[in-house]
Amino acid sequence: MGSRCAKGFRVRRPRARAVRSPMRSAAHAWANSWTGMAMKSTISLTKRSTRLKLPNMERVSPPRVMAGSRRVWDRQAHYNIKSQGLPAGGLRRDLSSSLRCGRGAGLGAGGEVCAPFELPARICYNLKGEDVLPPRDPPSGGGQMFANRYALLTGGSSGMGKALAHLLVRRGAHVGLIARNPERLEQARQELLAEATAGQTVETFQADVRDFQAVQAVVAAVEGRGQPIDFLFNVAGFARPGYFHELPLEVFRDQMETNYFGTVHTTYAVVPYMMARRRGHIVNFSSMGGLVAVFGYTAYCPSKFAVRGFSEALRSELKPYGIGVSVVYPPDTDTPGFAVENQTKPFETRYISGSAGLMKPEEVAEAVLRGVERGRILIIPSLASRLLYIGTNLLGAATHLVMDLLVRRAQAAKARSQPSGGSGA
Repeated sequence: MGSRCAKGFRVRRPRARAVRSPMRSAAHAWANSWTGMAMKSTISLTKRSTRLKLPNMERVSPPRVMAGSRRVWDRQAHYNIKSQGLPAGGLRRDLSSSLRCGRGAGLGAGGEVCAPFELPARICYNLKGEDVLPPRDPPSGGGQMFANRYALLTGGSSGMGKALAHLLVRRGAHVGLIARNPERLEQARQELLAEATAGQTVETFQADVRDFQAVQAVVAAVEGRGQPIDFLFNVAGFARPGYFHELPLEVFRDQMETNYFGTVHTTYAVVPYMMARRRGHIVNFSSMGGLVAVFGYTAYCPSKFAVRGFSEALRSELKPYGIGVSVVYPPDTDTPGFAVENQTKPFETRYISGSAGLMKPEEVAEAVLRGVERGRILIIPSLASRLLYIGTNLLGAATHLVMDLLVRRAQAAKARSQPSGGSGA
């Protein structure tokens, strides 16, 4: 717009410039930076090149489109793909407007579904292939994932292993328990049989997970009679805390042999059968001591860090065979093993871990099965454990400063308690 001056020339008035807020200015600067341009280019290329021909869609729940192995995520409308032709009625919904405003998946005139305009690249990057994020498998619900499946558990005669076995039996699974103590194994078997229905298998095997030949014989016996092992829960483990200079070397070897090599032994025996079937799921138990090293656990933490590294590396190798791997980080849990652990726990260790509280083994077991159903790689049952996991990843080496502060406070509290006669060492 403009106006004419006295000589008839058009004079262009300067346009008023919009004033941006600081946040909008920062967003505009990021959008024009190389990272912003790269992301916009990725989304633009994705929209143009990833179109997937799909037949008619029908509104259903949950919020995924299921077509064989294909999963298409839609944030607001829930649809199911129908293999037959378009119906005459109003089940078909034209989503071309959704494509423009970014509210969901867009359906073109030819029946093709393309990525929504405003969805992040991580959601729409793979519409051309078989899988579209989110990557986790949908919950099976009602424990159907475990019905008529065989689960082998180590350390199943007490504690978290026994609680897991009870939940699995209630969900219709066949259960096999491995432990060393024959009396406790028989007691656990009788308790599980009282909850089992007709046709459910509940069996026990006396074996030491430190002995690979014994574990291999158990696995071969189960698989040899035509019973595939669908789930392996490596729960067996123990902790003996203490001051490093006071612990015998045998304690370090025993905990590494049981906690780490026991996990490796059973996994090594089961994996060839799972690979041949191209299915199965392995659940390894680490600990909060596998997330951050704690005062007094110089023998225990290395074994649980090893389980963590083993599980994460194993997951990458077994994923192409359709085998899932999960690793559990339970907090302090009210089990018989924890009561034994407290007998040798240093004062500083009790001070540091005392504020976290105890979980019941049934709560941990419920969280584990829920995580397996949801396809979780990391299963962290408690809020304290989740915060610890986030903190160690965000803070890095700064977690050592926090641990040093807690140790100094514990030692100060120990010094104050000594005159009253309670050293607690």
